[in-house]
Amino acid sequence: MPKRKYILDEHGRQLILERYDSSTQRITELQQVLGVPRSMIHKWAYELGVTRRFARRWTEKDLAYLEKHAMTQRIEKTAKHLGRSKNAVQIKMWELRLAVSDGYTLEDIEHGMGCSHTTAIAWVKRGWLKGTRRAFDATTWNFSDDQIRAFFRSHPEEIDLRRVDKLWFLDVCLELGALDNAKNR
Repeated sequence: MPKRKYILDEHGRQLILERYDSSTQRITELQQVLGVPRSMIHKWAYELGVTRRFARRWTEKDLAYLEKHAMTQRIEKTAKHLGRSKNAVQIKMWELRLAVSDGYTLEDIEHGMGCSHTTAIAWVKRGWLKGTRRAFDATTWNFSDDQIRAFFRSHPEEIDLRRVDKLWFLDVCLELGALDNAKNR
């Protein structure tokens, strides 16, 4: 049996706009009145913007807002502003790789300093090592070079030079990465 092409006329358009509520009963009613398969009712409702069954498309304005605020505000606030779920915002941030930012994670600090997770967390809890929580994942910390240098200056006794990753330590202390970035400009 060949596939039929269904065309949405103005009468059908008005019916869907007025009556569609995504309930099974309403879809069956529209299907009978319009004489089309259920899938066409769903498709037309989506095209007319009266269903949330399919994910709403991200506009350029939405994406610009997300990119601007991804690392600076809580994900719940971003989701509320965009009229989307927290999960939808997290997925889009992951797709756009917005969860990654400049700086170091707590794991990076542990490797660079040659310390245990418990020690690094203790520094954070005491307020010695200040960082920010990433908007994408509230359990992941982000530390800038400046924050790490401030920790070094305030608590030099915590640094065991025998255990630090020497190149990482020198890079952070002497801002060698900043020099590399300046050369590339």
